[in-house]
This record gives sequence, C-alpha cells and structure tokens, in this order.
Amino acid sequence: MREEHVLSEELTGAKGEVADWFTGELGRELHPPHLLWMQQPAVARTVLELGHYARYVALDYRQREMIIMTVAQHHDVKTAWDIHYPTAIESGASEDALREIERGGIPTDITDVETCILKACRRLLEVNRLSDDEYAELKDAVGVEGIVEVVAVTGYFTMLMMHIGAFDI
Repeated sequence: MREEHVLSEELTGAKGEVADWFTGELGRELHPPHLLWMQQPAVARTVLELGHYARYVALDYRQREMIIMTVAQHHDVKTAWDIHYPTAIESGASEDALREIERGGIPTDITDVETCILKACRRLLEVNRLSDDEYAELKDAVGVEGIVEVVAVTGYFTMLMMHIGAFDI
C-alpha cells in the first residue's frame, strides 16, 4: 500500500472531526481506504457520506452487493471482490450468480429486476451511458429514483476502485 503512514497517523483537527463523525454517527470502522480519504477532510466527508448511502441505503441489499461485485469485476480489483464476496453471499446472491459476474456475465438465477439493474450497471461501466431502450427498461423496473440509485452505487464504487488502484490498497 502506498502512503502506509496514514495507518498510524493520529487524526486531529478536521481529519479527527471527520473520523469521529464516521465512526460515531455512522457507526463505521476506519479501514485503509477511509484513512486515505481523510488526507483531504472536505473530500472525505462528502465521499464517505455517499459511500455510506451507496453501501447501506440505496436499492436493496442483494441488488447493491451484486452491483458492487460487478464493479469490482469490471475494474479487476481483487481486494474489493474478496472483501465483498462473503457479504454478497450473505445478501442472498448465489455462488453461481457470483461466478457468472466474475466471468463478466449476467447471472440467470436472479430476478428480472436484478437482471435489468446488472445489465444497466454493465452498460454504464462499458460506455458511461444507457440507450433510450435501456433507460426505458430500467425505468420500468426501478423508476427514476431507482435509476439514480443504480447510477450512484455504480459510480461510487467505480470511484472507490480507482482510489484502491491509485493507492495500491
């Protein structure tokens, strides 16, 4: 990992305030990616708030986890894949579904809504947009609010994969 000093750095001032908010109000533990975000507290607060939403609030548990696994596979980030694999299983994703995601495909043992979500996620990862037909299909499945959440979860975890790659976490 690059910048290993952050693992033992005392978080004071604005960094400490963000760390206290994250561990106190959100009840989360600080891990290396979070500690690296803390190097720029204003960015950390915003990113970690979005991350909390993307990880714990948006969509339903299994839908979120399958998006996370799809993003990790797309960006070839084994660390994220390994960390989220047990959580994806806990969320109800089958081992077969995760193997298919790992191969770059769309699982066949998921709901029609989940299929639509993962197709949209893959398309966003590949070309950063949805065609009119893809958009209409996703809107029929999850509504406009759901589209916002699919994009937010896909986008947040793409940013996190870049963060992990940049700092070699």
